[in-house]
Amino acid sequence: DGDFMPLPFELKKYSALFVDDMNENNALLKKKFEETGLKIFMAENGKIGLEKYKKYRPDIIISDLRMPIMSGQDMIQNIRKYEAQNKALSTARIIILTGEPS
Repeated sequence: DGDFMPLPFELKKYSALFVDDMNENNALLKKKFEETGLKIFMAENGKIGLEKYKKYRPDIIISDLRMPIMSGQDMIQNIRKYEAQNKALSTARIIILTGEPS
């Protein structure tokens, strides 16, 4: 039915960055997670995703791999490099959500 299972913690304390060049995917994730109180940031490619990561420091990143301008893989490598250069930062939790057309 599309409802979330109850979680043992409040999502409104956390933030997420959704990175996907398919606006429909970002909109679907946003719709599903908005009702939980999770603060949401969105980006349409890895370059913008990297910029938003540095600006907002989300708790979790959900990203596609194949995108124009900068791929999800390149974005992740840049995030890890940025974290290594700024040792005070915690390591971002990243989920890859991608699909191949059939």
